[in-house]
Amino acid sequence: MNLWKRAEKFFSIKNNFDIRFFRSLKKERFANLILNVIASNFGWVSEKLLPLSIFIETTKGCNFDCIFCLGGKDPKAFMNFEIYKRILDIFDSSLFVFPYVQAEPLLNKEIYTMLNYSVSKGFITNLSSNFSVVDPWKLVITGVDEVSASVDSADPEKFRALRRNGNLDKVIDNIRKTIEIKAKLKVRYPVISMTTIVMKQKEDELDQILNLGLSLGIKKFYLQTLIFRNGTEISPTSIPDIEAVRRAKMMKRKYKNRAKVYVISYYDFENGDEIYKYCFWAYISLVIGIDGDVYPCCMLFDQKDKSFGNIFEDFDGTMKKRREFIKRFRIYPPEFCKNCNFYKKGL
Repeated sequence: MNLWKRAEKFFSIKNNFDIRFFRSLKKERFANLILNVIASNFGWVSEKLLPLSIFIETTKGCNFDCIFCLGGKDPKAFMNFEIYKRILDIFDSSLFVFPYVQAEPLLNKEIYTMLNYSVSKGFITNLSSNFSVVDPWKLVITGVDEVSASVDSADPEKFRALRRNGNLDKVIDNIRKTIEIKAKLKVRYPVISMTTIVMKQKEDELDQILNLGLSLGIKKFYLQTLIFRNGTEISPTSIPDIEAVRRAKMMKRKYKNRAKVYVISYYDFENGDEIYKYCFWAYISLVIGIDGDVYPCCMLFDQKDKSFGNIFEDFDGTMKKRREFIKRFRIYPPEFCKNCNFYKKGL
């Protein structure tokens, strides 16, 4: 697969190459995009390189306590708008903004102001939410690019078992209201999608989840394989096997005329639609905590010994450490990276 095909595959999954994507590519962002593609594919790292995507911890903690996530165990804390604005101004040549890490971002009372600012700056802004505390009107008028609702079962009891403290009926009602407001205002954005964690014991539910989403007016789905992480309450036996991933792929084919279904598999035994090269995310992304500490990716988030430093205390030094990390990555990847599901060397 050549260089352009790699870039096209990644960006078509996220944005479908619509006109809004190209409008976001002002000169500085286009230059940084090229630098990121070169670094990812050839290992040459420019001194001007900044991350293509930034994940910002606008909220710490969650109102759900999902069995496969650590976010519900964190004490709640919130980034304020001025800090968020400062981060976006610093990373003005980045292209994608994800204002969440492992928490429910809509718990932050300033989140809609943050989203409005992201859009006004021309960032492609994508959000993931459990849709339990959303203000549908405020969300729609932000005009962000995409908001993905996390729904892992169409059965209320099973949903509550997976996402403790969650109420599926409330989530469904909020999704419906959001889509109705979009229709009333006749706006294309935000795209409302649905993300489902694929686990071995619930693979037979994929049909029900997709049909639920379609009944609400959702036309875009992500079927994402479970990643086992220490500290979560999910059993290693729940990790999907090759048949579970292939069943997810079958859903993609089955619903191809009714919706866009993307299969995101983090296992070498059966690849999905995602694009990785020596861990794609290590090259293009940066995760920024509430305090300004930065990490290579979400898998290392909050591990202080893996931090590049603090962007507010020493921005230049922090970015230098990141560039050095990327330069070494192809030949001497850290052990914690080689043992990660995201790390793939074979593309």
